[in-house]
Amino acid sequence: MQADVSEPFVSYGVAHLVAMCITAAIMVGLPWAIRRLESPRVERWVALSLATAMISHELVKIAVRVWVLDQRLVEQLPLHLCSMGMLLTAFLLIRKNYGAFEVAYFWAMGGTLQAVITPNLRDAFPSFNFFSFFLGHGLVLVGVAYAIVIYGFRPTFRSVLKTIWITLPYMAFAGVLNVLLDTNFLYLRHKPLQPTVIDLLGPWPWYIPSMIGLGIVICLLLYLPFRALAKREHSTTESPGT
Repeated sequence: MQADVSEPFVSYGVAHLVAMCITAAIMVGLPWAIRRLESPRVERWVALSLATAMISHELVKIAVRVWVLDQRLVEQLPLHLCSMGMLLTAFLLIRKNYGAFEVAYFWAMGGTLQAVITPNLRDAFPSFNFFSFFLGHGLVLVGVAYAIVIYGFRPTFRSVLKTIWITLPYMAFAGVLNVLLDTNFLYLRHKPLQPTVIDLLGPWPWYIPSMIGLGIVICLLLYLPFRALAKREHSTTESPGT
């Protein structure tokens, strides 16, 4: 087996900026382009294609990291929040499931987007890990944006509460697994090796409650635009002469 040897990843270098721009362009452009076609058949085909790409990516990533890069299988289990978000997003696209969207939206926009902006990535372009990181995270963001534009899904305040109610027990579950398997799911045992926003939250273990508090604040901020939009639509509907 041969390790994936490459130059160290440089945050906000050319490759990182290009990857972010491509992700943003597809995230915005694809859903709106498909919407303009006004074809339910094409909308369904694209949704299934995105979901298939997500699941396939996760399987290939695990296989390559374990059998080619000699990494521990338990560390590659899809239990990080971004991987769980990918599987949840694939499910919501396949089933057109609003309940899955409620959580996937906040995990994607609050976690996956932050990961793209401050990647926990060691290997630079054109390594396997570089492509895998941005492809996987990008697919999640595109999938959630697709559900917003094509399915018309919108988060509510109940969605915020639901996300908190699911995420906190999952953090406890991941913490137990980390002790049993000697892993670092959700970065509960130590911070990412690369600089991320977690570095601003204090030392271990104090950054963990800080992460929880910051996560709740981010969820509320991510909900506010949709709350404002809902109030505006409601007032427009009730206005005389509309």
